[in-house]
Amino acid sequence: LEERSSTVDVNLNNKKTIELRIFATPANKLEFNIRMQFVKAMIEYCKPAIHSVSLEQQTYFKSFVTWLDNTKKDFKELHNYIKESTICA
Repeated sequence: LEERSSTVDVNLNNKKTIELRIFATPANKLEFNIRMQFVKAMIEYCKPAIHSVSLEQQTYFKSFVTWLDNTKKDFKELHNYIKESTICA
């Protein structure tokens, strides 16, 4: 990535970390929790060899939501947010 790392969504400049810069400042604690659960869920979801569906199918939002339904105890606020939002309609 370019040197202007403050304008990129994913900062890979540090060899030991990956910094996601995709969120605006949260308005409240619930919004913060949802965002952090999303990051954790994406890490878990992207781990290799945990899926019984093809790699192509894993890239579909519906596949992620199905996985989230099965792991909702770990991502309660994120799960509720996605289920209540219009993005699943």
